Amino acid sequence: MRGINIYLVKKSDFLEYTQTQLGYKILEYAHFIYFGRYFVLEDIEKDKNGKPYFKDRRLHFNISHSKNYVGCCIYNREIGLDIEEKRNINKNVIAKIMAKEDYNIEPIRVWNIKESYSKYLGVGLRLDFKSISINEIYNKYFVFEKQFEEFFLTICTDKITSECNIKFLKKLL
Repeated sequence: MRGINIYLVKKSDFLEYTQTQLGYKILEYAHFIYFGRYFVLEDIEKDKNGKPYFKDRRLHFNISHSKNYVGCCIYNREIGLDIEEKRNINKNVIAKIMAKEDYNIEPIRVWNIKESYSKYLGVGLRLDFKSISINEIYNKYFVFEKQFEEFFLTICTDKITSECNIKFLKKLL
């Protein structure tokens, strides 16, 4: 499979798992699709910031979850994924995430893009979201956004690709 591959599940279809467990089950599925074998936890290490990665670095992954959805993306480059369900964001949060140039953009979208960027970098919520604008991210990185009826999905990586494959899973291995 080429390009970025994104696997999504609706949490209510897999009530036997926590969101974290479900994220790793999706990763297990993706790894099996790519390599024909399951990974073991020893295959995964964490970098200095705590971002997990496969030791052999042939594939990179990122996991995200919201209230009702869990997703995992895999790619042959560093990557960040964020899933956010559509909702209003508190004014105090808006003040912490919006650069001056961002105020003409829907706040949930700003959050979604900046969190995928911060996860790409491997720093997560330690990034000062207000310090970088959406335009700066778009000018330096490849950002893929997709709106679904109930949620937003955003991917951030450093290499442009024409293929972003999204697959909703009803069953895991």
